[in-house]
Amino acid sequence: MTEIRKLTDSGIEEFRRFLQGRTADGKLSPPLDLLADTRHSETIHGSATVEQRQFDSKLSFGQYINDRFKGRTSRQLLRRSVGTWAWLTLFYIDEVIPPGKKALHRGNYLQNAADDRSLDKHLLYFPWKMISMHGDEAFWLLYPPLYKDAKFLRELANSYRRNVSPEFVRLCKYLFLDEKKGQFKRGVTNDKVPGNLRHLDRLSSQLDLTYDIFGMAPSEFVRILPKAFHRWLTK
Repeated sequence: MTEIRKLTDSGIEEFRRFLQGRTADGKLSPPLDLLADTRHSETIHGSATVEQRQFDSKLSFGQYINDRFKGRTSRQLLRRSVGTWAWLTLFYIDEVIPPGKKALHRGNYLQNAADDRSLDKHLLYFPWKMISMHGDEAFWLLYPPLYKDAKFLRELANSYRRNVSPEFVRLCKYLFLDEKKGQFKRGVTNDKVPGNLRHLDRLSSQLDLTYDIFGMAPSEFVRILPKAFHRWLTK
């Protein structure tokens, strides 16, 4: 087992250079020496540990890392520690950027410390957040592979003021999950389709001025939604 650390500012800068290079060259080797180098990484509170392993989905990672952190490292620290998630990304680099593949947009792996919202777009942070906050209720969200930038999850991450609400997550499941296929329904992230996820996010901001939407069960919330959303209801 390896004790989880966090990259320092210099470590983050080195990791940033690697990501820039990996977007062009899928064969560029990761700077794994940063993980234990005391010049570029340091310990975090809690002494949580991890081991090298493979994950078949965002769910399996979210469950694993939540178990490793639980009772050891505070959620408050993890919600703000860009360096910790950068260290974990480098530790599991072959899981988030498969060997021979080019990197995705840098925001999937490394965030802006000045922007609290940006961590929700992190490939590792968001599964942990959903599992740590919602438990079983988040399982349906996290079936895509760990390395994939799934558009539905990216849109839900943009709803950072609402994805913390158990009621909002249940509503999204109620509307947008195809339970037979175990996948998101087609069109829910298409801006040309009325009643899409982004539309729901905007509407929730408006309805929140009048209704206690985060205290409403999905079946109650649906009653105040405009007809554009009825297309997603199971007959």
